[in-house]
Amino acid sequence: MPTQVHPQGGARFAVSFVPLEPTDHTVVVTFNKQDVPGSPFIASVSADPGQIVVTGPSLAAAPIGKVANFSLNNVHGSLDDVEVTVEGEQF
Repeated sequence: MPTQVHPQGGARFAVSFVPLEPTDHTVVVTFNKQDVPGSPFIASVSADPGQIVVTGPSLAAAPIGKVANFSLNNVHGSLDDVEVTVEGEQF
């Protein structure tokens, strides 16, 4: 995953990355090709409480004539509040 390292002075650095899914991320830190004590670290990434997260392999590709699945996570409310539209070419 791409990271950006920003020198802060005094042998300190700020590191940023953009997580793409709400899951634990393993962060490995090395300095001069040596592991930093305590590395790897675990960064727990959670979804924004107001953001619905949609995941599943069918979002990238789905086979013709077979059931395609994906998941909605972090949904607050009832099933009546959820509306899903799937569009595709008609043959």
